[in-house]
Amino acid sequence: HSYGLGAAFTTGGMTVGLQTLLLGDNPAVTNTPGEGEAYRLHANYAASNGMKIGGSFELLDIESEAKERKYVFVGATIPVSSQTRVLASLGHTADVAGGAADGTSLSAGVQHDIFKKTAITAAIRYFDADKAHTISVGGEDETIGVTVGLSHKFSFDVVK
Repeated sequence: HSYGLGAAFTTGGMTVGLQTLLLGDNPAVTNTPGEGEAYRLHANYAASNGMKIGGSFELLDIESEAKERKYVFVGATIPVSSQTRVLASLGHTADVAGGAADGTSLSAGVQHDIFKKTAITAAIRYFDADKAHTISVGGEDETIGVTVGLSHKFSFDVVK
C-alpha cells in the first residue's frame, strides 16, 4: 500500500505547500517505480491582474535506485488581454531512470479564449538532454516540439 499526506497554507494570492508520499510495493498501480518515498515543496502566487507564477521542487527516493530523482519546475501565466495569455515554463530533471531522462526543458506559448469556456493554445517546447538517449528522436540530445490544442471546461451541478 502507498500513503500520502500534504498540507498547504494560503494567504492573499500566495500558496505554499508540502506533500509526502510513501510508496509501497504495489504492482497493481500503473507506473509505480517501486518502494520508496517522495517529497514535494510547492509555491505559487496569483496577482489580482491575472498574472500567475508557481514552482515546485520534488525528491523521489526509490529504494532500488542508487540516487534520488530530482525534479524542479517553474511556470508563469501572463495576461496580455482579457482573452489572451502568454504561458512559459522551465523544468529540470536529474538522476531520473539512471540519467536517461535528465535534462532541461523550456516551453512558451499563447492561449486565447475563443468562447466563454473554450480556449485554443499554441506552444513550442525545447528539451536539452544531459546526454543523448533513446527517448529523444533519433537519440539526439536536443529536441523541439510544437503543440496546438483546444480545451473546454465542462461543469455541471449535481445538487442545488
